[in-house]
Amino acid sequence: MPLAAAAELDLSGFGTLGGAISDQDFTYQQRITEGGTLNRDSVIGFQLDGHLTPEWGVTIQGKAAPSEERENGWDLTLTWAFLSWRPTNDLLLRAGKLRMPLMLYSANSDVGITYPFAQLPAEVYSIAPITDVLGLAFSWSWSSGTAEWALDGYGGRTNVDRRFYLRDGLPRYFEAGPLYEETDANLGGLVLTLYQGDNIWQVGLHRIEVIANTVDFPQTYPWVSMGPGAGYYQLPNMPWADVPTVESLLSDLLTLSTEIALPSDFQLVAEYARRVVNNATTGLDTHSGYVALLRPVKRWTPYVYIAGLRSNQKALDLYKGINGNRVPEFVPNAAVVNAAQRFGADRLVPYDQYTLAIGTSYTLSPRSNVKAEFAHTRSGIASSFIDAPTGEDTGDREVNVFSLSYSFAF
Repeated sequence: MPLAAAAELDLSGFGTLGGAISDQDFTYQQRITEGGTLNRDSVIGFQLDGHLTPEWGVTIQGKAAPSEERENGWDLTLTWAFLSWRPTNDLLLRAGKLRMPLMLYSANSDVGITYPFAQLPAEVYSIAPITDVLGLAFSWSWSSGTAEWALDGYGGRTNVDRRFYLRDGLPRYFEAGPLYEETDANLGGLVLTLYQGDNIWQVGLHRIEVIANTVDFPQTYPWVSMGPGAGYYQLPNMPWADVPTVESLLSDLLTLSTEIALPSDFQLVAEYARRVVNNATTGLDTHSGYVALLRPVKRWTPYVYIAGLRSNQKALDLYKGINGNRVPEFVPNAAVVNAAQRFGADRLVPYDQYTLAIGTSYTLSPRSNVKAEFAHTRSGIASSFIDAPTGEDTGDREVNVFSLSYSFAF
């Protein structure tokens, strides 16, 4: 019998219709405004699983979701397309386009019914804007007493559109507003997970190389003195600039995650990520994490979490220096130089913000739920999640976001 005729095919689907609205006149997280949006959490997807033999299988998944390459509109993307081989019950090998095992909910982040939060904490789940890579992966599992262990490894390549928001633009070079730069990324890592009863512990080590496709990355912004207390920071691609650059950003990422069953049916979920950029001073060098407390009550799962994201102090100090620097008006091209300072500050992509959220999910059926959440976010020195109006800063701001969503699977 031909292999295709013998294959067992399973078709499934998932989706979320989610709305979010804020109380501020600036845009938050690229899409949330005081007018509200359906383009933060909404998604529709389909998955085809083919069981070719007991050992071999193929998985194809596609989705329609708000674009990651432009401000408006939706894109159709092929998220998964891989061939799998299970030579033994304990070992699974996959090749093709597949998802990296970064955080607890990374693999199922598009399937809203599989986790209780209205939105996975952006402070942590933003560490890798694209989690699907073209490459190879393995999963190896084994038992030890009452414990179940799993080791996942992967390596691959993907394409990432890095978004910057330019508050003022740069005369003759860039207009104010969003700027997208296409990059490539090589990724690889190992994740060890321990399952024991209702508890999960997970640790991951990852290596990420982001490669510039157009303009090299600045390694830092050198200071040029013009006299006592006056000067400017140089930026790449400006006529007066002599800026050290690198062709790629090399990062190491440590991830720690846990789910712990507590007395009285409470559940603690906590995740932490430390991203170290080894060869440049950038706001992408971050600490991030969240702690959540949940308690299922019949069909309800109320929760509260606190989350934080902060760039390392060296990057934040450089941001403060550049962002607040101005040269006197009598300096030639002073307006361009001063605009370039704020442009350079925006290109650092700094983060310093904290969120307190309270919400609940309600199970309508085993395959559908609704969620509601109120989140209060406060920024410190700066936050690149905030698109500040021209002439203003992203630091020392507050934003309240209310979210409501319906998720389903079939």
